[in-house]
Amino acid sequence: EALPPGAADAEEIETASVRFAEAEAEASVARDRLAEAEKARLEMESAVATARTAERDATAMATMLGAERQALSALLGVSDGAAYPPVVDAVKVAPGYEAALAAALADGLEAAIDPAAPAHWQGSIAGRTARALPAGAEPLTAVIQAPVELGWALAHVGLVPDAAAGDRLAASLAPGQILVTKEGASWRWDGLVRRLEAAAPAAVRLEQRNRLEQLEHEFADADQARTSAVD
Repeated sequence: EALPPGAADAEEIETASVRFAEAEAEASVARDRLAEAEKARLEMESAVATARTAERDATAMATMLGAERQALSALLGVSDGAAYPPVVDAVKVAPGYEAALAAALADGLEAAIDPAAPAHWQGSIAGRTARALPAGAEPLTAVIQAPVELGWALAHVGLVPDAAAGDRLAASLAPGQILVTKEGASWRWDGLVRRLEAAAPAAVRLEQRNRLEQLEHEFADADQARTSAVD
């Protein structure tokens, strides 16, 4: 039985309204998805830009450190082909104590450990025992790794905290002993005192060697950062 014209129109309107609401809901979902996609795109672009910046920065850092490492390696390699390499190249000193070691051994750091060298370190002799350092002085050997040939000389070197301590303890030095500060001042058993002055060449070389070792680690870290940024 056919519906009255008014009822048919109302049913069509209701059906259309339902379909419109469904279409509106689908459109809303689509808009939300589009917004999410746009957000994801922007985040991806930002991440890519950040990664590229990180790569550029890491590459620049690796390049700078590599250049410094190469320059120092070339500078410190001057003695590699020497017939009698200086003992300074066989010594490892804690960073910050380079001037103290240079003050203690002075040009002795340029001597070799090869007995055939014109100037070389003989090392300790059986039967000799080093006197104890004055109370208040610490053995410089605590911050140094050196060939055994330097053992006797270094056993006579005490480290004091400042010039006041050096002045006070100098009178207690036994023959052959010397006191040094971290900064490079020194007091010798025979009365010779050296206040702070320009860095000795040996101290500069020791600092350069320490810097080179530090550069090896920094360069490796920078190179790893660059690789990670690329990946």
